[in-house]
Amino acid sequence: MNRFFIPLLFLIPELAHAATVMSIAERFLTDVTRLGIVVCCIGFVWGGVSLAGGNPDGGRKITGALIGLLVTAGVMAIKQFILGMV
Repeated sequence: MNRFFIPLLFLIPELAHAATVMSIAERFLTDVTRLGIVVCCIGFVWGGVSLAGGNPDGGRKITGALIGLLVTAGVMAIKQFILGMV
């Protein structure tokens, strides 16, 4: 019976579910961004400890953490751009 109502959902101009999906997506992006920033900070600390300990691989870890931080900032900029278009 429900399969007959599913095509009608696509004919409704504004779905009430759109706001729910948008809020879930924004919350997920916020949580992932927070997690990315924490992981990058841990990477900076880990790389600094490695460099202080004399490990030459610490510079690569710091560079990877910096790239991760830039990607995280880029994702937030893309989110703001898309929300500005909508």
